[in-house]
Amino acid sequence: MKVIMKLILVICLTLVRTLSFAQSSEGIVTYKVIESSTDEYEQQLIEMRKAFNLSYTKVLTFREDSVRFDMYLGQTVASYGVLDFAKKKGIILAHDLRGEQEEKYVAILDEKNFSDLLGDTILDYEVKAEKEKKTILGYVCNKYTVINKQGGIERTYWTTDQIHCSNFYEPRFHGLAGFPLEYEFVQNSVKYTIVATEFKNSLKGKDTNSLFSTVAPENYQVVPVYQLINALLW
Repeated sequence: MKVIMKLILVICLTLVRTLSFAQSSEGIVTYKVIESSTDEYEQQLIEMRKAFNLSYTKVLTFREDSVRFDMYLGQTVASYGVLDFAKKKGIILAHDLRGEQEEKYVAILDEKNFSDLLGDTILDYEVKAEKEKKTILGYVCNKYTVINKQGGIERTYWTTDQIHCSNFYEPRFHGLAGFPLEYEFVQNSVKYTIVATEFKNSLKGKDTNSLFSTVAPENYQVVPVYQLINALLW
């Protein structure tokens, strides 16, 4: 469970922290997660998942004041989370599929830990706007390199100013602008490249009340938020 939650939160929170204020909008972005590792054992696990069609896929759904992220392992939902920026609350859920019986966990974000996690504090990063550009899904993207000054951890983002997410997060990174359609980082010897494969600019036909609900479902074991999150923040 710890490994699954750690991967889910790293991938999803890394993305959420970059989303910027803009005009009111909504949409659904699907990302494929490409993994590679210089560690022989980790690479074997990656190849095994590929062989069984168990690669990760991430779906980000957003509207003016909320965002939802779903992480799929193959065709199965491994985790999902909802962040309501107007009410400053959220939930993050994970399904542990390794045992004979599926285990279900939920971390609940109240106003305090929500603000601590996704508040306005500007962290100590160096952001460099690179000269490179490339097109993803028909959108022109600019490259940014973000470096944690304390740990030296480097991440790369490709963002576009042609997709707008409204009212749910002001970037913590000075100088990083736009909506990320690709980003890359290394975690525990594994390099993750998250690339958008589809974008829909409407939630028409979706049950948004259910989709963005922050009420924890029944039959989930409650896990302390910071037990899972503290180790994930840069």
